Amino acid sequence: MSEHTSDSGAQTPWIKTNQGMAVCTSAAVGVLLIYLLSSDWVYEKLRDGFHLGTFSVVSGITMLICTVSMIFDSEKDKTDEEMAALTWRDWGVAFVSVVACFVYFQLAWSFDFLVVSPFFLCAGMYLLGVRPLRSAITSSVIMTVAIYGIFRLIGISLPSVIIPF
Repeated sequence: MSEHTSDSGAQTPWIKTNQGMAVCTSAAVGVLLIYLLSSDWVYEKLRDGFHLGTFSVVSGITMLICTVSMIFDSEKDKTDEEMAALTWRDWGVAFVSVVACFVYFQLAWSFDFLVVSPFFLCAGMYLLGVRPLRSAITSSVIMTVAIYGIFRLIGISLPSVIIPF
């Protein structure tokens, strides 16, 4: 792969250019669209006539159009200092975050939203710098109860064994 110049004038690999990032993002959005289009829930018809996955698919297609256009635009060979400074560790952190969100989602829906969410939120807040720990714990409990309450008010049931109705 060829080297490209960043805003600071330093050489940077192609993958860290706008075009490289656009190719990676397009691939990820493509995988998301394949997942959506192969999922039965996307085609479930709602009472207003829309399909459940309409907005998800339209959003995915819109993202794909935007990322593909970045591959060919006039700024494709440029990068900035923050992008040029990314390391494999940064990518690892992002990947672990996505996996953690997936695990949280699976646990919250298969076990109990009210039990799982405070742990996930507390860990996330603490890792993002909320200190002291008791502030992260208190905030995560308050946010979990607030989210649960708001969803109940608008008629959406989140899975809970603690509050079974």
